[in-house]
Amino acid sequence: MQFRCPYCKADIGPVALAKCPKCGHVMAVKRKADAKDRKNKRKVIESIRSDAARKKLEITGRAPVIPHGPRFYLVIILFFSALLFVALNYSTVPQYRDGKLTRTTVTINTFAEALGRFHFHTGVYPTTEQGLTALTWIETGKIPGYNGPYLMEKFLPMDAWKTPYRYEGPGDDPSDPPPTLVSAGPDRKFDTEDDIYPDPDCFYRAGQDTSWTNEWVPYAKRGIRIVTKEQKALMEAAEARKKQREAEEAAARAAAAEAAGETGKDVKSEEAK
Repeated sequence: MQFRCPYCKADIGPVALAKCPKCGHVMAVKRKADAKDRKNKRKVIESIRSDAARKKLEITGRAPVIPHGPRFYLVIILFFSALLFVALNYSTVPQYRDGKLTRTTVTINTFAEALGRFHFHTGVYPTTEQGLTALTWIETGKIPGYNGPYLMEKFLPMDAWKTPYRYEGPGDDPSDPPPTLVSAGPDRKFDTEDDIYPDPDCFYRAGQDTSWTNEWVPYAKRGIRIVTKEQKALMEAAEARKKQREAEEAAARAAAAEAAGETGKDVKSEEAK
């Protein structure tokens, strides 16, 4: 690498020199200030400002003027106070309250539809002990026909007022109504007027529209019965016995009919005599 003087453009050579041998200009690059130098510089500037403020106070007899003025800071304090008030009382603002109602209604309808899908596959609803958690992570071997999860959340969310949903499973009778699913609503108390319930039709949508299964429907829903090899052998043996019994009954009926025909012929012959 060859170095060149930036002033006279003379070639210096492969070694960088602090001073040009031809024109005599100093070419040393100023050292970049490090963190310590910057810190010292800030201290000097702050010291100068403090001294200037103190001198001004001695001359004028009054404190330095606050930047932007006290009114500016008063407006800032009032603005943040208003924000804090709204944040603490936003449930009383109509648009926030309506948004919570809408969000909770959508969520509880989603839970009801997931319960319908659970029932579509298993033929039962989760018990009260299993709760809504059965829609998420329950092992498939615990309930025959389970093909979940029916909700992707591992931990079920609360309603918009941070209250858990209440779930009560139906009875053992298939004619019993769907399970009880309810949100406590804005007052966070159950069995009051503002409780939120799902649309009852959500429990039955899984069977009315099976597009969510990608056109896959359990065999039992199609009227197809799946049997094991042992069950198939027993069914074939029973069918063979049934056919044999029917053949024996047909032979017996034929023999009886033939016997009855011969008896009729004998009677006619005797009458002719």
